[in-house]
Amino acid sequence: TYTISSASVTATGMYECAMKSTSSGTTVKSLTMPLYVRGFSESPSFQLIKTDGEITMSCVVTGDHPNSLMWYKDNKVVSLLSFTKKFSTTVVDSTTTKLEMYIFNLKSTDVGRYKCKATWTADNMQISSDEALLLPAEVAMSEQYGVVGSAATLVCVGISPSGYVPQLSIYKGSSLLTKKETPDLLKHTHRGGCWS
Repeated sequence: TYTISSASVTATGMYECAMKSTSSGTTVKSLTMPLYVRGFSESPSFQLIKTDGEITMSCVVTGDHPNSLMWYKDNKVVSLLSFTKKFSTTVVDSTTTKLEMYIFNLKSTDVGRYKCKATWTADNMQISSDEALLLPAEVAMSEQYGVVGSAATLVCVGISPSGYVPQLSIYKGSSLLTKKETPDLLKHTHRGGCWS
């Protein structure tokens, strides 16, 4: 008996059990069998989305190939019959399967918690990936006026759910003028999910 404590997906592979002669040390009999450690090596990631935009989410399950690999949104199966979603399942190699979901023409109804679930029917096992949030984000900037010789200020406001701070940038043409990434660098206080 050999125990791999806290096995990870990297333990998946072929293992050999060998019987050797104690006198000669030669192998009398051996048997090679696979060990499949089932798990998600990649889970979907948190994303801020914009209305009418598009995103791709993916998850990767390792071990023996599951009988089913499905997307869930807010703990309900995502319908495969959708005009704004495309799905693909790819067998990467003998122990890896990748599931992707491409969503285009994003709407507020696409906001939610997403995860993948893999099911093996032979031994009635089901595992889930980590959840990822899809959250709405908007940017606002009003028309500004300046006077020659005086300071001119531009304000860019990012609107996202409370607790999620986006990176805000101001460009003139293709030139980056300023970028703010954390709350302490931003000029105004956080009010109802708005950073400016």
